[in-house]
Amino acid sequence: MSGVYRKRHLADNEKAFTAGSDSYLGKVGGTTFGTAVCADYEVSDEFVAASESGASIVFHSSAPGLYGERRTDNASWLAGFDWWRSSTIEKHSQRAKNLGIYIAMSTGAGATADEDFPGWSALFNPDGEIVAELPDWQAGNLIVEI
Repeated sequence: MSGVYRKRHLADNEKAFTAGSDSYLGKVGGTTFGTAVCADYEVSDEFVAASESGASIVFHSSAPGLYGERRTDNASWLAGFDWWRSSTIEKHSQRAKNLGIYIAMSTGAGATADEDFPGWSALFNPDGEIVAELPDWQAGNLIVEI
């Protein structure tokens, strides 16, 4: 199976790019899924479109930058992680519950030459509950059976 998706919602620092125009639905076996990338998480339409088209899960991948001072100790990494985790729970718990879908998310973790990423992977069930998650901002693998 293969497909192409171009994120439809760009972050403020992505003005040099052009947003895509179509949602993406894929199918594996008998399961239909949707995709949301990075700033797509800021709005609900990718999740709503997937749900209305019969998807039972939306896969959300992102790499939200932790802007400002670089993370140099556990306290600063924890603060960035707590911000991202809280923000995502606020949005995805409600979406999963309202739409009756699973949301599986995975976030870039660690630092590059010019940006830090808060890490975190989690699976929300259709009741809006987190049923599996990584414990912190460290790189890791979250393996779940849905």
